[in-house]
Formats: sequence, structure tokens, C-alpha cells
Amino acid sequence: MNNIEVGSLVKIVNPGEMYTTYTQWFKKYDIKFEYVARYAYDRSMSLPEEKDNVWEVLAKGEHEYGSGMLYLIGHSSYYGPVYLINESGIEPYVTKEEIKTRIKAVKAMEYLARQINDEDVFYEWLSLGVADGDIDFGDLSEESNGDVEFYVEDDERFAELMDVFLKCMTNARKSGGLYCGKVLSKEAK
Repeated sequence: MNNIEVGSLVKIVNPGEMYTTYTQWFKKYDIKFEYVARYAYDRSMSLPEEKDNVWEVLAKGEHEYGSGMLYLIGHSSYYGPVYLINESGIEPYVTKEEIKTRIKAVKAMEYLARQINDEDVFYEWLSLGVADGDIDFGDLSEESNGDVEFYVEDDERFAELMDVFLKCMTNARKSGGLYCGKVLSKEAK
């Protein structure tokens, strides 16, 4: 959860992780009076509908007794309630457009990785990148098919996949290069 910063958008995944009476936290972190006044004190909530489950992180700080990072979430653009929640109760919010962009990127990485002209490097991609058969070869659309969602929904998993791809391309450049359409990349000759 370390990648959630003030200003990030999040969604609530477990409203049971809310702190509804922890006013000392506001004082410890010198939270703006506007947010203190909007604190949903002693009020719980159920899991919001998906369309209503986008929150801005307004502040963050450790629990004073070591129970993890706490996030103050709400909407800075209008005067509604704000909630204090443990890091395990939220996750980053990813828009549908971001998901589509990631799907295209994963499919492009998969397509290029299949042009690697070194079996060992290609097997590295299959074992650490996209498993064989998870994505239909040659499909570069933004449509979700196969198991592509697995690779794009989680920020850390997507970042790791990009790192694996870059490592494989670096290794491919050092060994066999790329082979596509009966043409071998110049570096590999």
C-alpha cells in the first residue's frame, strides 16, 4: 500500500477497517480544521456502490500504536463527510480508461516478447511475464480477453510485468535480438 499518497484516488474494499472515533490522529498530524469538522465521527458505512466508491486521499499518517498506515479519505471538491480508514480497507482506484491502456500495453509486450530470438530469454518471459496461453497471440485490441485482467488490475503486478519485459528486451538485445517477418534485428547480427 506504500504507493498511495495524498491526492491519490482510492476505493473502499473493507469498510470495517474504518476508525470512527480516533480524534487523536487528527491532532497528531495537524489535520486541516475543515477535515476535522467533516469527520464522520461515530458513523459507520457499508460498502458503497461502485459508482460512488471513488475517494480522494486527503491526508495520511501512521496509527500511534503501530496498527499500520491510516488514510483520511473524502472529496476535496465538495463539503461531504471524510472517513479515516486503515490501509487494508482501501486499494488504488484504476479508471476504465487506465485499464484499457494497460490491456493494450500488456498485449503489445506479449506480442514483442514472442519475437525474441533466444529461447532462454523467451522462456524467462513465459515464466516471469505472461504465461503461455493467457493472451490470444496477435490480438492488440484494448478489449479484455483471456486472463489479461490478472496483469492489469493491480498496480504492483503491472509494474512488475513492465520490469520483466524491459529485462527480457535487454537480455534479447545482448543475445539473439528480435526476429519478426523474416527479419533479424541489426544488433543481433
